[in-house]
Formats: sequence, structure tokens, C-alpha cells
Amino acid sequence: MAKTTKTNPKAKSKRASRKISKSTYNGVELPTDMAERRRLRNKLSAKVHREKKKDALEGAKQEVYACDKELTQLKSELAEVSYICLASTPLTY
Repeated sequence: MAKTTKTNPKAKSKRASRKISKSTYNGVELPTDMAERRRLRNKLSAKVHREKKKDALEGAKQEVYACDKELTQLKSELAEVSYICLASTPLTY
């Protein structure tokens, strides 16, 4: 026995004629046309993604700079301690 599905012709027309209320996305008013709305949402989402990526990269650069600065300071301290140790060691002949 084959199962058949019936489609409701009124349901399709309801979807096609459905009015879309004015709405906003990230503070930008979206158009009423679904295709334009989707394109604009995608464009805005891509812009937000690029900004987040840029911020993350900037944060990583700052972290690397801080680590390099600390590494330089530690190397300097190590050189001083090494010099003190060598200077305080008695010479044996």
C-alpha cells in the first residue's frame, strides 16, 4: 500500500503572500523581500565576523608583544645572575 501525501494549496499561497513585519538586524532595518533580507543579513554577519577576527588577531599580537617583553627582561636578569655567580666563584689553579 503506497502512502500518498496531500498538499494543501492554501498553505502555499499563505506562505507566498505572508507579510513580513519591519525588523532590524544589528541595528539595520531589513527589507521586506526575503532574498534581499537574506543577502543583507549575510553581509552584516560577514562584517561582524571580520571585525571579531580582526580584534582577536590584535589581541594575539598584544599578547605576543607582552611575552617578548617579559622574555627579554628574564634574559637580562639571567645574564646578571650568571655574571654575579661567575664573579663570586673563587678561581682555582
